[in-house]
Amino acid sequence: MTSDERRNVGSISISIGPAGVIAVQLPAAPSEFEANMATFMPKWAAYEMRLMAERYVSDVMIPQGGDRERLVNLLGRPLHSYRETSVRIAAA
Repeated sequence: MTSDERRNVGSISISIGPAGVIAVQLPAAPSEFEANMATFMPKWAAYEMRLMAERYVSDVMIPQGGDRERLVNLLGRPLHSYRETSVRIAAA
């Protein structure tokens, strides 16, 4: 996805804003999300996904200042872009 692009994955809406901030919008009722996930994965996994998604939304997983640099230091390499990784995998 490019900046300001929006995709819908089932009942989940994912968008990337101009600053590269990823926004995930879940259905109004978490049970809808869980029910959708349970159509193609075990029910226990769908339940776990719903719990993770609820936490993701409640904690607003937006990086703080210095998070990117800390991640680069932890990895010991620069971050790869989604496009770069996709192209490399498709070429393999």
